[in-house]
Amino acid sequence: MKAIAEPHHELGEDAAEAVRLVAGMLRRGESGEALRERRTVESWTANEAGLLSPSTFEEAGTAVRVRRERESLLVARPGVGPGALREAVRDAARRAGGAPFFKAHRAAAPDARRNEGTARLLGEERHSALLAATLAAAVPDPRGLSISLTVSWITQVRAVISPKELLACGSSVRLEAVATVVRESGTRTLSFLSALPYEKALEKLGSALAEAARPVSTIPPPDGEVDVVLSPSAAAVFWHEAVGHPLEAD
Repeated sequence: MKAIAEPHHELGEDAAEAVRLVAGMLRRGESGEALRERRTVESWTANEAGLLSPSTFEEAGTAVRVRRERESLLVARPGVGPGALREAVRDAARRAGGAPFFKAHRAAAPDARRNEGTARLLGEERHSALLAATLAAAVPDPRGLSISLTVSWITQVRAVISPKELLACGSSVRLEAVATVVRESGTRTLSFLSALPYEKALEKLGSALAEAARPVSTIPPPDGEVDVVLSPSAAAVFWHEAVGHPLEAD
């Protein structure tokens, strides 16, 4: 029996016990596994006056699946702790006709839960400070602007528990933002998505927001043919749409 490859992975602290539970619920001729997933979203709103307080919500769940020939049974429970896994395994075993042996499991100590909450709060404060600095640098002079901005930092962590081992599927992160910038000369909208680490994603967001806040020219374009200069990314999109799609047609 193997423990999780990342011993400090937040979903694998009870790796040995979790593997034992999943293995114990299966009868001869059955296969199955359990899945743990946690999704955390930190969201901020901002306007030309500054950054507002963040909000954080979390979604977490545990699912157990048992397969026998062409039949499949799926049971899900909220939470990713040992209790959620035990409830899901107990229900799956009851519905499938099995009776796994359950051993008493000691709950996490209050100090451990308190330390986890403190670490999360410190992380939110750091994220807020970095975002505030990014927005201040992107729009140093908000006079004449009306800005509506929503930013979300999304983290997903998954682990799969088989009858032999608990495997960390790693984590994924992304920064999402939508904004509307209004000035007398016109309105610009911004949609942003990046899977880079938080600080690097903020750099990209700051550049995009600075571009969106740049004054829009009120001089009409000249008549007739004109030369157009595209950035590398814009040129790739244009070439894909104008040439790539026609080449795909019969």
